Amino acid sequence: MTFTAHPASRKILFFLALFISIFKGFSQNKLITIHAKNKPISLIIKTIEEQSDFRIIYNARKIDAEQLADLDVNNATLETALKQLLKNKNISFYIQKKQVLLTSTDSKEALDSNGKETERVIHGTVFGAKDKMPLPGATIRIKDTGMGAITDFNGKFVYQLNGNNIDDIVLEVSYLGMQTQFQKANNKKEFTFYLEEATDELNPVVITSSYGTKKLKEEIVGSISTLNSKDIAVEQASESIDKMITGQVAGVLVENTSGVGGPVKINIRGQGTLPSLTGAKTGTSTQPLIIVDGVIMGEEYGIDSAYFSGNGDFTESFGNPLMKIAPENIETISILKDLHDCWYLWCRWCQWSYSDYNKKRKKGKMQFGFSNQLGVSSAINQIKYLNGEQYTELRNEFLKNTTTNFVPATYNGVNTDWFGLLNRAGIYNKYNFNVSGATSKFSYHDNISYTKIDEPQMGNNTKQLNAGINLGYSSGKLDINLMLNPSFIQKDAPNIFYSFAYLPTLSPYNEDGSYSTLGVSGMMRGNPLAAIEQNKNEAQTYGLLGSLSVSYKLSNAIRFASLFGMDYAKKDQDRYFSALNESGQLPGTFTLDNITYPRWGRRLINERHAKKWNWQGQALFEKQLTENHAIDGVVGFELSEDKTDFSYQSGVGFVNPYVINPVSNALRDDNPATASIDERTANQTYGGEISYNSRVSLFSQLNYNYKKRYFLLANFRRDQSSVFGDDSDIANNGGAGASWIISNENFLNGSSWIDFLKLKTSYGTTGNSRIGSYRSKGLYNIAQNNYNGGSGATTGTAPNGDLSWEKTPNSTPESILIFLAEWNFHWNTFMTTKVI
Repeated sequence: MTFTAHPASRKILFFLALFISIFKGFSQNKLITIHAKNKPISLIIKTIEEQSDFRIIYNARKIDAEQLADLDVNNATLETALKQLLKNKNISFYIQKKQVLLTSTDSKEALDSNGKETERVIHGTVFGAKDKMPLPGATIRIKDTGMGAITDFNGKFVYQLNGNNIDDIVLEVSYLGMQTQFQKANNKKEFTFYLEEATDELNPVVITSSYGTKKLKEEIVGSISTLNSKDIAVEQASESIDKMITGQVAGVLVENTSGVGGPVKINIRGQGTLPSLTGAKTGTSTQPLIIVDGVIMGEEYGIDSAYFSGNGDFTESFGNPLMKIAPENIETISILKDLHDCWYLWCRWCQWSYSDYNKKRKKGKMQFGFSNQLGVSSAINQIKYLNGEQYTELRNEFLKNTTTNFVPATYNGVNTDWFGLLNRAGIYNKYNFNVSGATSKFSYHDNISYTKIDEPQMGNNTKQLNAGINLGYSSGKLDINLMLNPSFIQKDAPNIFYSFAYLPTLSPYNEDGSYSTLGVSGMMRGNPLAAIEQNKNEAQTYGLLGSLSVSYKLSNAIRFASLFGMDYAKKDQDRYFSALNESGQLPGTFTLDNITYPRWGRRLINERHAKKWNWQGQALFEKQLTENHAIDGVVGFELSEDKTDFSYQSGVGFVNPYVINPVSNALRDDNPATASIDERTANQTYGGEISYNSRVSLFSQLNYNYKKRYFLLANFRRDQSSVFGDDSDIANNGGAGASWIISNENFLNGSSWIDFLKLKTSYGTTGNSRIGSYRSKGLYNIAQNNYNGGSGATTGTAPNGDLSWEKTPNSTPESILIFLAEWNFHWNTFMTTKVI
């Protein structure tokens, strides 16, 4: 079998291998070479520190670092060098993060006057029980105190216990998403913990904002629904994630559009904004904000142009931005439903969804994966159309009752099932290859997938090429993550007639087998079977979704983070309506070289070039004030810019309209009577549009909880957007919420039938700024063929400096009851008011 890779595929695979090899090389530890004889241990330690990135610490009162020792190693690891150096010296060592702790192995520990132990150094490792992999960042605390340690990237920890009753100290080990474990110290110095995953569906880890902050579900004040990778039907024959989650989340309606690759349509708790009364696609966006690993995804929207409005014969066809990402790589999807949860986003609609695109990269050797999916799709719940005889009978009855001198038509014997001719069983075929792995510091999860869909609509097909590069580095305090997702989508869709109801008495073929004419001309009309074979409608989209995030942990309570994300897309749609069928046979004539031709054949080319970026900076804090009181929060800023350039070409009337012509071939004779005007290119149209806007945002949020029973939240943000008038471009929004976990109260601790009971309420305001970039500005329309045949400008839209945010106040009381660990009851009401 011979496999030929597309040139773009070979480039992606090359860079994928290059990234992996570079990171594998970086992950190697520095090696040590020392030749020392009868030297003080303290001097040898300094040499080791100079040759490595580690700092070696010890208590000089307990460690005799001036005793002499030998060390003779070549290109040895740190662990090998320390073992040889400290052999038979009554000194042991523990490596954690970038530090090495030396402790005495002498049995004479610190004792009080009665000979009772008052100090003990303990160490150990925390693993996941399921995969036996170390858990970095697990917390080891002394129960009922805030004191303890955190595991390093190898899951190891070291801590010194102090007190008069060390044997009675209880260690509490916890990790987000795992069950907390307790163990008494007794007389042990070394511990090993295996934490089980939290199987309680009530309390998973939930993403609570567009910046990736996380909490346990029971601690969430607002209304958030989360889907994990196991909930996503990736085996379904669908091209994007939105169609795979249909019907899985309460209050979320995903509308399946006809065909493959149509615009995403998601309603969360009803319509997010006032829709256009005329069906225009150029008004306020009604779709939720979609964020992928902190990157705000762009959407294909319409502008006030006949070629890009989304309505009419000349406009481009909008695509689905979610086709840029491979569903197999999604770890979680969190859908934030109420306003106080939505304050983070920059006053688009509060109802939005967040996708955590990166799969968890667990420490271990390089792993490879390959999968192939094959599926079949076809139309269901088909409309039953009249056959030819039924249509003729019903038509005659209508004419009989509505016309005079009625003469009934005779059934011509033709019975065409147009829906059956224009639709078929579609074939879905997908190949996915991935590679992943991690060391103590570096991790990677990369994939490439190819999808080919022969759509149920006859003649239409879609090809997708998606790649994902996810790289991570973590050194304890510093975390760096890189995400890149290049994509290429090609859609060939000459069948734009698949849902049309053509008369069953019309035959698609002549007696000689050629395509018949149906008597109706125009771009969207004529014999659909002829148009599928003879016309062209091809769209190609190149995309790149990426982000670079950096996080630094200043202390256990404070962390700084920054993220730069971008979403780039270049889309070209090329259409040709051939004169071989009626869709390309437009009315009128033109003259070229004194020969008159019918005005047949039309070429349309639409181009969209979108660049969107956002930059976030934030400071996060979390502090356990006392045993019962804890606070956490975030303050930060966000800058973003969205630039889209549009261009189009159109040509109508060609000398040879039966083949695909460039727009420049649409020529005609110049009119000698208008000497100052060149009319040779009057059948050609060229134009361009832009849509540029930017935003500046400041935000803050504070959370408080008391005894893990009572939770309070308050937030505020300020946004300034360029799309509004100068006097009304700023919006201040905020929210507040409270919740009470009644089941954590003492009077319900012994309940045998209530597992969880919670009451919560919230109130907040947010707004919508997705109205187009220039709705508040005074605009002119520039036309190519204007006054006296020349280019000119006419007034378009008057300025509106008072145009401002569409605000939405919302209040949401909710109660949750779970009993017998199986039955779940959610009672929720919400009230929304539009303020325009």
